[in-house]
Amino acid sequence: MLISRLLSFAAAFAAAAVLSGCSGTGGKYFQNDGPSSRSEQEILDSVTDVTPRLEQPHRAANRPYTVMGKRYYPVTGDKPMVQEGVASWYGTQFHGKKTSIGERYNMYAMTAAHPTMELPSYARVTNLSNGRSVIVRAAASST
Repeated sequence: MLISRLLSFAAAFAAAAVLSGCSGTGGKYFQNDGPSSRSEQEILDSVTDVTPRLEQPHRAANRPYTVMGKRYYPVTGDKPMVQEGVASWYGTQFHGKKTSIGERYNMYAMTAAHPTMELPSYARVTNLSNGRSVIVRAAASST
């Protein structure tokens, strides 16, 4: 894996959740799954930046899979990706549950999920409205 792979992802799809926080205004929550009970300041104080490091791809999490009749093919190898989209949020109902690679999901960590990124990997997520970006670690698939 090259460092370029670790930092080459530019995506607005997660920027709203990562850079702006999740808000209860104007949106609906899946199965009554709402925001954290912690204050915004408590969350900001507890979140630490991600430091990219070389990691071996997880064999099982990078195989093709089907969800609700749609087939997904993870992009494997050292291939950069650039994508634009809208963020979603796993929410409190998945906090502490296992991710695709068997780690515990922490809704307060700088993490991301993607349906076809090689796992684990790192992504630079940019908020296109203000140009701010962060690096997150992808350790779960999302569909």
